[in-house]
Amino acid sequence: MSYRSSAIAPTLRLAVDYAAAVAICEQRGCFERAFPPVPTLDENALHTLYQEGTLTDTDMSAIYVRFEQLPRPESGNA
Repeated sequence: MSYRSSAIAPTLRLAVDYAAAVAICEQRGCFERAFPPVPTLDENALHTLYQEGTLTDTDMSAIYVRFEQLPRPESGNA
């Protein structure tokens, strides 16, 4: 019985070997293209920038948006 005619055909799945990808891309000089930097927000830096005067009150108000959060209902398992 061949896989083509079988009612249950195997499924091929691929997984990335992260360490191998890093090593190979570093060797080939393409690490920056394959592993682009991921921007992350540093809230401490925001506050420092505000204290230095780079960011204004208006900037900070746009960045930190107020919202109202309703309390969670009690589960009754007290």
